[in-house]
Amino acid sequence: MSTLFIGENIFYSEISELLKQARDIAYKSVNTIMVQTYWQIGKRIVEQEQQGKHRANYGDYLITNLSRYLSDSMGKGFSEANLWNIRQFYLVFPDFDQFSTHCVANLSWTNIRLIMRLENLVFYNYLLKCFVIIDLKSCKLTHSDIGQMDMYVRMFDALKRIEGDNPTIGIILCAEKDETIVKYSVLKENKHLFASKYKTVLPTEDELAEMISREKQKLME
Repeated sequence: MSTLFIGENIFYSEISELLKQARDIAYKSVNTIMVQTYWQIGKRIVEQEQQGKHRANYGDYLITNLSRYLSDSMGKGFSEANLWNIRQFYLVFPDFDQFSTHCVANLSWTNIRLIMRLENLVFYNYLLKCFVIIDLKSCKLTHSDIGQMDMYVRMFDALKRIEGDNPTIGIILCAEKDETIVKYSVLKENKHLFASKYKTVLPTEDELAEMISREKQKLME
């Protein structure tokens, strides 16, 4: 194979990599703007609702009519369900505008909606002084589920955790037909803290799985 041919292949790869990098930067820039815009829309919806709170069902009326107006003028993507999600985004994260631009760029609107799903239960443990996020899975646990929980943990640490709080804990409960799996989501930098402090209060993964299995067996009897 000639040196010229090898050099051309390297050249093609370099151009391809430049385009990929540019595409990634463009996506993150657009994503950041959209997430910040949705937060601002949610803020305005809540403010408008508060102005008409003396009127019965004003919130429903407002969302319905806003959905119609935006759908007529902007096209698809502004259903009542989506607008409620945008409203809830602001209510759950009223301080989101203080979140760093770098972190926002690595989020997506889909991820933000996922963190507000009913399957995710969020508690504050006053003994451990930290948020605890529990994700319930009825199907097989995947690496994607674990990565998603890590994202939830990072979001709560960035948006909800205050001075004096310990890092957020994520717990994934997966009760399959023949097996119960429990997974603690512990980010690498917090492993020592988990081992030295959290494990003195929380059950191990095996202990928690055994408890769930016992309760599941009782329900089947």
